[in-house]
Amino acid sequence: MTAHKSQPKQGNPNWAKGMVSPNPTGRPKGSLSGRLKALSLLDKMMGNPDNQKILSEALQSEFEKNPCQFYLKFIVPLLPKQSKLSIDGNLKLPVEIRLVNVNVQGTLPVTAERARLNGPTAG
Repeated sequence: MTAHKSQPKQGNPNWAKGMVSPNPTGRPKGSLSGRLKALSLLDKMMGNPDNQKILSEALQSEFEKNPCQFYLKFIVPLLPKQSKLSIDGNLKLPVEIRLVNVNVQGTLPVTAERARLNGPTAG
């Protein structure tokens, strides 16, 4: 039998249930977190066409040095961890779906699985 490790408690360890909040009104409406301020600054910077060109050239240079490393470093972090697939009835069959599992610690592709959807068979 394996023992389950308990998860570390989150938040302030000096906080007890039922204590009065040190900030009862919360964050003022309209105020931005540090993360949102940083994203806003980056958005303004990237609105400048000169900065877009500089970034584009730098990314192209990184890609040319090592395309796999570029993919792992810049593309994988932007990909969703999960995706939902739905198929409507208007597809021309057969349809091939290719699932690729990328191991961000190593090189890719790590695994590739294929699923084949075929139309109704003639009887």
